[in-house]
Amino acid sequence: MAKSRLFFLAACTAFTAFTNAQSERTLPARPLPTPSTVSPELQKIIAAPWGRTKAPMNLTADQWKTLQKETDTERAKGTRASAQQFHVSVNEEKIAGVRVYRVKPESISDENRNRLLVHVHGGAYVYGSGEAAAAEAVLAAHFGKIEVVSVDYRMPPD
Repeated sequence: MAKSRLFFLAACTAFTAFTNAQSERTLPARPLPTPSTVSPELQKIIAAPWGRTKAPMNLTADQWKTLQKETDTERAKGTRASAQQFHVSVNEEKIAGVRVYRVKPESISDENRNRLLVHVHGGAYVYGSGEAAAAEAVLAAHFGKIEVVSVDYRMPPD
């Protein structure tokens, strides 16, 4: 047991020294093939060249919050529209002090009657707060015919 702890500490120390010595990593370029298993429309979207900047975003806390609010306000509208289109209810609640969105489809399959899908939304841990957090959960609930709890986790700068 003591040897494994010593090895773990040595590995952590080496990793910390390595990461602190480098401020950036360069990866060799390689093509990412467009999957043939998706629709032609999605293939066009995936194959499109990256048109965004690679520069880091240096924003103040207030600037982050403004950017998040603008992005999430639009996505929340999409959540509400999708919920209506797919006949799914979305209700905000708290579980152990954490804000979540309980998403229920109109019809739950027999095999999922006693199941609950816990959803942690995408958004690179930067976007997707509030109602926007449940956008993906609406689709999962509808197509999976299962009740979903979407966690509205804390994001930077908070």
